[in-house]
Amino acid sequence: MPFGKAMARVAANPISVSRQGVNSRLKKRILSDKLKKGQRLSYDGVVHEFSISRWAAHKVISQLKKDGLLVSGDKTGSFVV
Repeated sequence: MPFGKAMARVAANPISVSRQGVNSRLKKRILSDKLKKGQRLSYDGVVHEFSISRWAAHKVISQLKKDGLLVSGDKTGSFVV
């Protein structure tokens, strides 16, 4: 994607945030019980909602797992603890 188009996509989506911002928002949702225990968190859902790359979504989900807020199911995704 050319740089101009990428910038237009970000400008058109005010929800686009940094990886740290996404991590912070998801952590708050989990701790405030907006994301319920056992609820599945998908890479595609994070990518779509926050307009970040799959790599960034992977890093965010990995960090949430390290923080003990998510666990991995057997090839079924990541779930809120």
